[in-house]
Amino acid sequence: MTLPNNRTNKNSIPNRINLGISLILLLSLLGLIFSLTLVDNWWQISIVCLAYALVMNSSYAMLHEAEHYILHTNRRVNDAI
Repeated sequence: MTLPNNRTNKNSIPNRINLGISLILLLSLLGLIFSLTLVDNWWQISIVCLAYALVMNSSYAMLHEAEHYILHTNRRVNDAI
């Protein structure tokens, strides 16, 4: 199954853009986790944690789209994400 029953236009889901955004979000989260090893002050940690929370919110939104099979037209890609 590649599309849910309520999808009629296969091109309505921007597959490449969604995969690109997902990759950028993943790399951003990994970079923010790594940056925590470089900071020492409480205010620096607070800034990194706030940035992580904002990026993770967007990551959850993408994950939510994948759960409803509308992140990518291929179901296996949605499941992998």
